[in-house]
Amino acid sequence: MSWFREHPRGADVLLAVVITTMSVVFHLTEHGSQYHAPSVWGAALTVAATAPVAWRRQAPLTVLGIVLVAQMVSEAFNYVGPGWTGVLIAAYTVGSEGGSRRIWRLAALLIPLVVAFVALGVVRGDAPWQALISAPLMLGGAMVLGDNMRRRRERVAELAERAERAERERELISHQRVHDERTRIARELHDVVAHSVSLMVIQTAAARRQLSVDPARADQALATVESTGRVAMTEMRRLP
Repeated sequence: MSWFREHPRGADVLLAVVITTMSVVFHLTEHGSQYHAPSVWGAALTVAATAPVAWRRQAPLTVLGIVLVAQMVSEAFNYVGPGWTGVLIAAYTVGSEGGSRRIWRLAALLIPLVVAFVALGVVRGDAPWQALISAPLMLGGAMVLGDNMRRRRERVAELAERAERAERERELISHQRVHDERTRIARELHDVVAHSVSLMVIQTAAARRQLSVDPARADQALATVESTGRVAMTEMRRLP
């Protein structure tokens, strides 16, 4: 599944190869009086109704138009083909890749066309009357399902973007708090050092004046300078 998500183009090609191969084999091997005999023309219609699925993400509307026309022609000539597999996949893709207005405008054009085609088959006796209900419901349901999946993906992407934005905001707030804390610490450190240096300058000046007059008081002033310096160093070490 992870490989399919990482390689959507490869997944589409693989899907187209699988359903095309199965449909062609079914066309060539299935026999019955109600079906047209297998032929190159019938196999070509089968391929046209399934192989374009490989480009369903690149050109969803074009792919839907091609597979729908091919399937309708195949049904008109009673060829055994893929059923409506390619059409339903293409309709789902239109819903999952397009916008809501685009989907309903397309549905407003295609569903009456499919109903008219099925009604013609009912009149000819090639299709049961229940197909008048099931065919448009399946086609419209595939588009609605694709649209719901697209909305879900957009919602998930929006939530992921919000989570990422909230994470970035938390990181910015955290960095701002760290910056503010560092600024406060630096300011406190500046105040401690400035006060201690001022006190040391005053004590040193007093010791210098008392050195020749009163050596004892000068020694006391120098001891105060030493003590103030030790206290300042201790305060600096205590700061985080």
